[in-house]
Amino acid sequence: MLYMAQKRQPGTRISIFNTFKTNRSRLTGEARRQREIISILAGSANPQDSTRAAIAKSIATKARIPWKNMYSGIFRDFDQTLVPMGLVREEGRLPMKRGPKALQDAGVPYYGLTQRGMIVALGFDSINRKEMLNSKELDGTGMEPMRDAYAIAPRLVLTMLENYVKRYATGEIDDVVPFDMEQARDDRDDTILGYRELLTSLAKASKQDRNRLGDLLGA
Repeated sequence: MLYMAQKRQPGTRISIFNTFKTNRSRLTGEARRQREIISILAGSANPQDSTRAAIAKSIATKARIPWKNMYSGIFRDFDQTLVPMGLVREEGRLPMKRGPKALQDAGVPYYGLTQRGMIVALGFDSINRKEMLNSKELDGTGMEPMRDAYAIAPRLVLTMLENYVKRYATGEIDDVVPFDMEQARDDRDDTILGYRELLTSLAKASKQDRNRLGDLLGA
């Protein structure tokens, strides 16, 4: 079943590209945690692995800390950012066998990525991006040109997607759904400019010049 994620609530912003002010190459703990959550949900088809507690345990195991120390941050990410921004949605409830009867009746919520969350997941390399890009869940979101181009130039496509998601995360783009190709063709990135220059040059270049470019790039 296809669905469109709800629009971002005013004032909310995802932190997946946030870095320390004193070290711009190092992601903050919140950024790493939110990336981990999205990556787990992107790769999990098992509801048992998609509850907040299960995700906290998974991340805590990698960090070698008690999972209960991680849980408050996970809960905050879901409650204040990921769900309000429409990146993650509750997909159902698992029955509880223990605890208060009211909680047993309500069950434990488990989560999945919305279309918006899936596109955001394409912004970093901790997931199977080829599989995600071609998921039927993203049909109708405008990703078709990127799917076609991936078969020809996967690194270019992934660079464009990362830049696109980063601009969304920093508030430069209001939404990533539907996919906006004009926004994805952002010409402020040196890598994109380099690809564009190369394509333009090849279209106009003589065979001798193409050979020179090939020699330059070792192709």
